[in-house]
Amino acid sequence: MLNESDIRARLLEAVERDRIPGAVIAVTDRRQTVWEEAFGFADRDTGRPQRTDDIFFIASSTKALAATTIFLMAEAGKLPLDTHLKQLLSHSAGIFGNDTKDPIERDLLRNASRSLADAAAGIAARPLIYPPGEGAAYSDAGMMLAGRAAEVAGGREFDLLMREVLLDPCKMGDTFYRNAGDAAARLAVSHQRVAGKLQRAVLQHRLKQDGLIRVGSGLFSTAGDLAKFLRLHLSEGERFAEMRRDQTSGHWHKDPMGGSNAGYGLGWQLGGGAFFHAGAFGSLIWADPDLGLGVVLLTQMPIMQVYAFWRELVREIQPRG
Repeated sequence: MLNESDIRARLLEAVERDRIPGAVIAVTDRRQTVWEEAFGFADRDTGRPQRTDDIFFIASSTKALAATTIFLMAEAGKLPLDTHLKQLLSHSAGIFGNDTKDPIERDLLRNASRSLADAAAGIAARPLIYPPGEGAAYSDAGMMLAGRAAEVAGGREFDLLMREVLLDPCKMGDTFYRNAGDAAARLAVSHQRVAGKLQRAVLQHRLKQDGLIRVGSGLFSTAGDLAKFLRLHLSEGERFAEMRRDQTSGHWHKDPMGGSNAGYGLGWQLGGGAFFHAGAFGSLIWADPDLGLGVVLLTQMPIMQVYAFWRELVREIQPRG
């Protein structure tokens, strides 16, 4: 059973000890959000308190939403969910990984002045790093190819497709790749620990209106919206079962955030009976279909500085005999 008081105490302690600047937690069952609360500060320098409707850059937690968008398009008959597309969504297509040192490949991932169509064309022209299906490498480039395939099939840009098939139906109005700036006042400020001290980060995540859509790593969202997304997967578990099946033939075990897991599905990491994904700047979305519970944990700081703590909290929610 969910023990809110213990988890609340741990989050309050983490803020008091400068382990995190602030955080928002949301817990949902299959029908509704059962707990949502904010802790600490969205901006420590100004004293702006963290609010439950604050907007966070969720980085690679985006992958689960992007893959779900493509899955829903395939379900509607708009593109085939074939072996190649599944491999792109599960980092097993042979596409170069995020750890590439090649300057051309790094530019394809990071040059915000490109369109997704342009970036995808460049990615497709690069040599494979292993035969498709015979390895696994964590690859935002592969997700970008999958997103471009969806654009071609759907006849519009990927952010508009996601809005149409996923975000609007789930009433996720605070989730976006692009924003004209009206959400800026609700954006959580990025922090990091340097020499053991928490401080404002040099890198701050700016809202944008145009440029490259980073399909698997570019979303901003709120805890409330992400709880709705988890609820979709929890309430219609059989519908999305394929997304929670390991697609990597045993090649994926290393969690890019540290530790290990049981494989990678379509946009989801798998482990301990749960499906989940973390993002590089402090987000974790996690759900256990057997318990019928989903958890969103958001802060705005490097995930490697908070991931172990997030997993400790998840273990408190997911007791195993």
